[in-house]
Amino acid sequence: MELSFQVVLLIVGLVLLWKMGDLSVRNALGFSSIYGIHQFTVGFYIFAISTVLPEISSAIVSSLNKVPELSVGDLIGSTFANMSLILGILAIFATTIEISPPLRKKLFKAVAMITLLLILFLLAETGSIFYAILLMIAYLGSVYWFQGGLPKQDTTKEIQEIEHEVEKVEKKAKISPKIDILIKLFGSLGLLLLASWITVHAAINLSKIMNINLTLLGGTVIAVGTSIPELVLGIHAIKKKEYSLALGDLFGSSLLNISFVMGLLMLMNPTINLSFVWKILPFMAAVLLWVIQALFRKKNLTRRDGYLFLAIFACYIGWSFYFHFSVV
Repeated sequence: MELSFQVVLLIVGLVLLWKMGDLSVRNALGFSSIYGIHQFTVGFYIFAISTVLPEISSAIVSSLNKVPELSVGDLIGSTFANMSLILGILAIFATTIEISPPLRKKLFKAVAMITLLLILFLLAETGSIFYAILLMIAYLGSVYWFQGGLPKQDTTKEIQEIEHEVEKVEKKAKISPKIDILIKLFGSLGLLLLASWITVHAAINLSKIMNINLTLLGGTVIAVGTSIPELVLGIHAIKKKEYSLALGDLFGSSLLNISFVMGLLMLMNPTINLSFVWKILPFMAAVLLWVIQALFRKKNLTRRDGYLFLAIFACYIGWSFYFHFSVV
């Protein structure tokens, strides 16, 4: 009975995620148009923060329950899931993800930051208050480092339609279009968060019913569960050919996971064990190196890249479960 209920809850959460993802992307495009902000910036900060809320919730809950290793697996595993599983699905779905020269420079910076932070985890092995503060400063510094460098946002057909709708209701509206789009955007993100919570909650309960240990749970099932918002928003953005929005959210949430959120987790658990990085390192390195070579060669991401990313993720999942059950 409990298993059936959690399955139904998971399906409800996924349906809500899909609907709220589409609504959030439309509102983000309207926000980008009205405020003149590039879509990569909207994705890298606004979307990234909203889609990382499940990871933040996981960090707080796991700390309160004195199982911070669960969140370490989630944060690092979710970052890997973003770079392999989610990016792979998006590349296959889109056939070709176009990467403009200005966007390529932004992605270079994001990959460089993610790589440096992973190296820091390898050298540190355990957390500390110093590392926690350093990680938070690193993310805040990236906010400044990533500013500028993008061209003025083009007015696509999608944005033109939104602007036309805004013009039609502007005379009737009791509040300004800028305030109206803000309310709609954050309202839709709030509903997206609710859908994310339902989905992740059901996924966690199903994992417990299936009796999977904490290390495997955090680095696989929960990591994938907390990456669902990035997948949903990414697919809706790709459908509208808003590649900057999709990649901005994906790379922005990945950086936020292993910098600010990891720093928050370390503040609550200063001596946390970071050895999980070694277990995921070969798979993470393979994905990051492939992304770097594609950026260096000024290539777009294609279906072939997507299949490769999915293959790497499948190898990671297979290795994780094999190692778990062989030890048990």
